[in-house]
Formats: sequence, C-alpha cells, structure tokens
Amino acid sequence: MAFALMALTGCDEVAEQDRLVYVKPPEVARCTVIEDFTGQRCVNCPAASAEIEKLQEHYGADTLIAVGIHSGPFGKMPNGRLLSLATETGNQYYDYWKIEAQPGAMINRGAPVYDPQQYGALVSQALSQSTPVTLNIERTYDEATRQLTVKVSGSTVEDVNCKLQLWLTEDGIVDMQMLGDGSTNREYVHNHVFRTSMTNDAFGDTFNLTATGGEKEVSYTTTLADGWNPSKMHIVAFVFDSKEILQATRKPIFGKFEGLIAIP
Repeated sequence: MAFALMALTGCDEVAEQDRLVYVKPPEVARCTVIEDFTGQRCVNCPAASAEIEKLQEHYGADTLIAVGIHSGPFGKMPNGRLLSLATETGNQYYDYWKIEAQPGAMINRGAPVYDPQQYGALVSQALSQSTPVTLNIERTYDEATRQLTVKVSGSTVEDVNCKLQLWLTEDGIVDMQMLGDGSTNREYVHNHVFRTSMTNDAFGDTFNLTATGGEKEVSYTTTLADGWNPSKMHIVAFVFDSKEILQATRKPIFGKFEGLIAIP
C-alpha cells in the first residue's frame, strides 16, 4: 500500500498538460557540394582539381561532394565544338551562374570563387553549419538495359521551400587535359565529371518540405549512355533554396552484383 501511495503521489506531482512535452528533433550535419567549373583546355584547372581532391581526402568524398562541370570556353575546341567531357547542360549552368573564369567553383551555391587557395576556408565554414533537412537515396539498376531508377526521400524539422537537383557523375575517365606547363596529357584521369541531370528541369524540380508533412519521396528513371561506366558513377542529390544548398548526399550506382540490382 505504501508503494502504491508513493506511485499515486508521484503521478499527482506532474500536471496533466505537462506529461507529454514535444521536443523538437535536432538538426543534422550538412554535407557540402562544390561545383567545379572546369575544362579540358583550362591549363590551371588541374591544380584546382588537386586542391578539391585534397580537401575530399581530409573530409571524405561523401561529406564534401565534388562535381566537375566541364563547360565554358575551355570546354570547347577553337572551332566551338564541345570537347568530349563538356555538355550542353553544363554550359547552361556556366552561363546561368555567370562564371567569369576557369577554374571557378561554387561552394554550397555561394558566390563563384576563382582562387583554389580559398576553397579550404569556405568548405570548412560550410561544413560547420547544421541543416533542418535529411536526404536519402535508394536506387535500382538493371545491368542488361542500363536503366537506372533513383528514389530520393527527404524530411525536415522546419518548413523549407526548396528544389531538388539530381545529377550523375563519373570517376576515372581517361581523356586529354592541357596542363600548366603548356603540355597536353592524353592519359589524364578526370574524376567526379558531371554527366547528366535526372530531374525534369535541368535546374531542379520543386521539392518543398514541411515539418508536419512527414517524409517526401520522388522517383526518376534514366538510361545510361553508351560509354559511361556505371561501376565508376555516383548519384548526387541535393536540395537548395534561393540562398544556398541545404543538404546533399551521394551514392554509387553500381554494386558488385549482376543483373537487376536493388541496393538500399
């Protein structure tokens, strides 16, 4: 009886309206995207790429996500023909963001930066920030048809009006690159090369999130072009508002299985 009385007394000490208290979930760590506007005829771009890869070694390539967007005047032959790694979409981004020189980089959609020695401080600052958004990727790849389906899910602890960008990149591409000493290396290895956008709009699709709306999911499907090596490719997803990239993630396309590959 004494124990029962103590239990009842303990319950009476907590007011009815105070028994269930909502605690806002904590914000999560933010990954950072560096959009590297580069070109195969850009003699200073290999040094910028080396700086980015050094930062990736320090922070991790899944935390600092790099995308090499071959574009602009150094992505073309003197006659205007696109070089092998440049894309029309990449040139649209180059023009839209008013890139003035190469190498030029945007870190979490900040103002373009043209000095690779500034990358480190800006990346460190971006990674120190938190974000209300969580972002995940699931993918299914059919090796026979080269069809890739990507499902992106996101949630938030506060309402955000944003867009989703979904890109494919490829590592380990051996192709020509002009170097700072004036030579041309035809065995140069290009990494995190932008291949294509999977969203309906090349500049991203609306992906607004609400704190009370639960998890939001969207799905996209594309067929990989001939010549792309899926075993060296990544899916890059990020959400952004009018000011900055809020969250990003990436996953490899291809696993070590054959046939239809569904990878959680």
